[in-house]
Amino acid sequence: MGDLLKTLHLVRKPVDALAWEAIQVSAKHGEIQVVLMQDAAGGEPPRGITAVSSPPVEYDEIVAMMEWADKVVVW
Repeated sequence: MGDLLKTLHLVRKPVDALAWEAIQVSAKHGEIQVVLMQDAAGGEPPRGITAVSSPPVEYDEIVAMMEWADKVVVW
């Protein structure tokens, strides 16, 4: 396999234990970026996970993240 999987996670719900568990596993096995959107915007991710919120992250920045990613997951 060689290359690490780059995954963009778009989190819409403020409390989603399954999503955060999967994101943590994803972080151990590749590179991740996490965007908190809609109801989750402004929330805090679990310890060890770095996330940005939309807003202030703009649409064009999210599009650039999608181009970076091998896989995009919406939670």
